Amino acid sequence: MKTAGIMTYLCPKAREKGDKMKHIARPEKQFHILIVDDEPDVLVTIAMNIRAEGYHIHKETDPERALEWLATHPCDVLITDIMMPGVSGMDIIKTLRDQPEKDTEIIVITGFATLQTAMEAVQQGVYDYIQKPIDQLALKQVVAHATEKLYLKRQNTWLLKNNTRLLNHLSTLNEISKILYQLNDVGAAAEMALDTMLEYFQLKKVALFQWDHRTQQYRFLRQKGFSSQWNNFAFKADSILNHVKITGGQIHIVPMPRGRLTFEQGHLETEKGSLVFIPVVFQDATQAWLAYLTDDKAPVDVEHVNRLLSILANHIAPVISLRQESGYTGLTASSLTAHIQQHLNRAADTMTPVGFSLFRFEPLAENDNPLVIQDTLESARLKIQSFVDEETDVIWQTVDTVLFVLPNRDYFNCETFSDKLTATLEKYFRKVETPVQLDITHSCVGYPECGDEASSLLWRLWTQLIQEQQREKEKSRLIQTAD
Repeated sequence: MKTAGIMTYLCPKAREKGDKMKHIARPEKQFHILIVDDEPDVLVTIAMNIRAEGYHIHKETDPERALEWLATHPCDVLITDIMMPGVSGMDIIKTLRDQPEKDTEIIVITGFATLQTAMEAVQQGVYDYIQKPIDQLALKQVVAHATEKLYLKRQNTWLLKNNTRLLNHLSTLNEISKILYQLNDVGAAAEMALDTMLEYFQLKKVALFQWDHRTQQYRFLRQKGFSSQWNNFAFKADSILNHVKITGGQIHIVPMPRGRLTFEQGHLETEKGSLVFIPVVFQDATQAWLAYLTDDKAPVDVEHVNRLLSILANHIAPVISLRQESGYTGLTASSLTAHIQQHLNRAADTMTPVGFSLFRFEPLAENDNPLVIQDTLESARLKIQSFVDEETDVIWQTVDTVLFVLPNRDYFNCETFSDKLTATLEKYFRKVETPVQLDITHSCVGYPECGDEASSLLWRLWTQLIQEQQREKEKSRLIQTAD
């Protein structure tokens, strides 16, 4: 399926905010210092005193040449004499302050201090004022404090810009998620996710690996930018790639400093860089991986990109998971959607409501014995079978997830049905005292209240269910913290 570029889907406001992610360089603790004094001995002494701290130092005895140097070079700290022939130190300071893009810290040294020069220096925002003869230890400390102040100021500016950028990106991802939630075709969702990685995140080589039940491996579902030699690349759960164990649910960065990737089946020769894996997790299982290849020649802000790609992975997780065939019904995503659409069309033809309720059962076991868990889930299935009437369509999507289609019941009656079923199951499991308790979560939608498009209804159900699960987990965490 050919999809248009992701940015063309977004509303104008989102495009304006998120048009291509720009890298904002983090401030570094490397400082360029210019020392200006018409006395060469003073220049040499100051430079020798502070050189050990690792600063990049430039010296000038001619203040006019100092101005020329400042016009073409970065300067973090200026140490200047005031009284010099021709151009004074104050002239240099004023020239710097007329360039607001420069945040240079200024330290003044002079043997002829006056109240007027001191006040003028303060008005120009001079960091400190030192008299000759210079106390070299004091000057060394002043320079250290000035560079630290400059670094902290730049760090705060960087954080502010980075947070603003993050909010803009989150806004754009929210727009993208609205589109993803309308999709029920995994190919279209994969294409859109990869387009987002290419166009928005400015990555060059991206892929989506999905779990293949037949081969018990993660394989390419879609990829863009990778050469043909990658076509047969696949890896198992907990595989070792270049000495990095790929564990589900975690972000992994696989370094390839020599341009080589080794894995169980062999190796690949590629460019130097890193292969980054972002887990696509749904119902506590890693269904797939978003992956991208970095190039040492074009560095990426990996920490920032990974944070945002994790959000994108959460958005595509439900549609990726529905690609897997259900062991109970055998319904794929497309056939399930078609089945639900038939119910909606029938309700529209007869002008009657229809409700949909999605249940998820999460075992809370003190032990992880799969047979005990399986027996508990089977007991839940049998109890549900006795609870529902013949008119209700029961669709088991997985062993722990079931969808109820309730003809002739609107949204409110659907909620009543769901609450009663939840209470019945909880009462049953308290009575039989099984070693496994079930955490029961459900979501409801209805026709005509929530529209007549099957794909839209299904994604609304899944979205509400996921949100409800997250609320319940947060509630449990807060209770445990309080205890």
